[in-house]
Amino acid sequence: MDSVVTFASLIILLFIWMSLSQKADEAKRRQQTILKKLQCIEEHLGLNEVSLEETALQVKLIQLLHEGKMVEAVKRVRESLGLSLLEAKQYVDQLKQEHGL
Repeated sequence: MDSVVTFASLIILLFIWMSLSQKADEAKRRQQTILKKLQCIEEHLGLNEVSLEETALQVKLIQLLHEGKMVEAVKRVRESLGLSLLEAKQYVDQLKQEHGL
């Protein structure tokens, strides 16, 4: 009798586990769908994480350029974006040109 109760309990636990597993999988699929839609919206608006960080960097760079701190601006670009010295200089030069500095 005890083995029948134990077996029935295991079967019930198995069904509960399967049900919870299916719900977790469904929630994960919904989460992934929401994240994909959010990424599409961010891209459409130009608000992805990288562009926000780069925009903040550009604001600081423009401030430095207004103060005549070209070397500091290039240094910030190298540190923030991991560019070579030449690439960082070109980046800052492009920014200067775009903003008429």
